[in-house]
Amino acid sequence: NNEQQQAALKGVVLHPITCTSSSQCPLVVVVGDYDGNAYDAYVPAASKLAAGVNVNVVIFNLPGQGPSSKKSSGVDDFGGLWHQTAAKEMHVSPFFDLNGGYEFAVSVPDFADPEAAFRLRIRYGAAGAPRMSAAMRLVARKLTDAALLRLLARMPFTPLRVMAAIHWQALQLWRGGARFHREPERPATAVSLGARV
Repeated sequence: NNEQQQAALKGVVLHPITCTSSSQCPLVVVVGDYDGNAYDAYVPAASKLAAGVNVNVVIFNLPGQGPSSKKSSGVDDFGGLWHQTAAKEMHVSPFFDLNGGYEFAVSVPDFADPEAAFRLRIRYGAAGAPRMSAAMRLVARKLTDAALLRLLARMPFTPLRVMAAIHWQALQLWRGGARFHREPERPATAVSLGARV
């Protein structure tokens, strides 16, 4: 959209001293993903790349992404068409209270394109401070018996591994002194109604 096209992307240029006007080097442009800070994620590797193979590297954060002074202007729409906010009313983790709310961003793909991706991002925060962010990207595949068997053969213990990882992380948080919140009384309404933004 026009607002994104007019956004001022903030970036950093990694310029090896061996690259001069008389000895020019190729240019590599790196753009952060939809849920992260390109600087922190890519600068260390890009510095090695710039020095190791003599290339100029430019790193940008996407519109609306990046912390404070490194944040690019523009709208962070996650490449999506659908945005929703909702207050937190369901007890999810014993290490978070019920303060704050969620922001959802969804990009629905064109299913006629076999490589089109469905993207979902969930951000949770309270009093203007971010607490958690999660994102996933899925590509549609035909639902057939053979496809299901292939997935089962590739990842037979994934649910158990995920459950074990969750409990292991909870133990680490508890040992680190994270405050434990008991499950509160259930809200009067069973559904948390959000607002489209």
